Amino acid sequence: SPRAPAATTTVQVARPGRPGRHTLNVELSDAPEVLQAQKTMVEAWALARANFVDAEPVVGPRWEERLEAAMNAASASGDAAHAYGELRAMLASLGDKYTSYLDPKDFGAFRMSNEGELSGVGIIIAQSTSPDGASHLVVQGSLEGSPANRAGVRAGDEVVAIDGHTATGLKSEDAATALRGKKGTTVKLRLARHGAGEAPDAAPSHFEDLKLQRDVVRISPLFTATLPHGGGRGGGG
Repeated sequence: SPRAPAATTTVQVARPGRPGRHTLNVELSDAPEVLQAQKTMVEAWALARANFVDAEPVVGPRWEERLEAAMNAASASGDAAHAYGELRAMLASLGDKYTSYLDPKDFGAFRMSNEGELSGVGIIIAQSTSPDGASHLVVQGSLEGSPANRAGVRAGDEVVAIDGHTATGLKSEDAATALRGKKGTTVKLRLARHGAGEAPDAAPSHFEDLKLQRDVVRISPLFTATLPHGGGRGGGG
């Protein structure tokens, strides 16, 4: 069915260093998610104007026109993903790689990398390729005090399944994402393990199933682990 006409309204924005306010003619979407994106556009636009180091790109009619164009394009699309794309394009027009919009998922990853804290089980894993060319996930270590550490997960264990899904061929980044989650939730692991005294490159002697409860894991800025020969890309969860 055709989209209902959007309401045409005006948005008044202050002009730094000049008296009065400038009026933008925009269409506010009748779709709640798109309308929220439009509100976010105004907030991001104002933040950039107030805080951008180089004032020239964010002061004057061109910056005002970019906001007006982005909001109208968002309304015309009727699609939230397109609307947030318009927001990203508006900020990208400033030409500064450090000025961008992060959705909630990306912002969570940003906070984790900057604050050194995540909710997971505390396993450090890396991809390892066997002689037959198959990719495996091998534990490099577990963070001290983490759920995995308390459960006895140790370097050399191979993660063969996560919550019943095979981990063979899974990228370490994807495995780390699967291991993370809300504090208090659980994740099931199947590990292939070596017995005492067995060579690390020997076939695992047995399997063990673990059920771990996720918790907040504090990541030390310095973590060391002995990597096996040929260790590849790694991740933590």
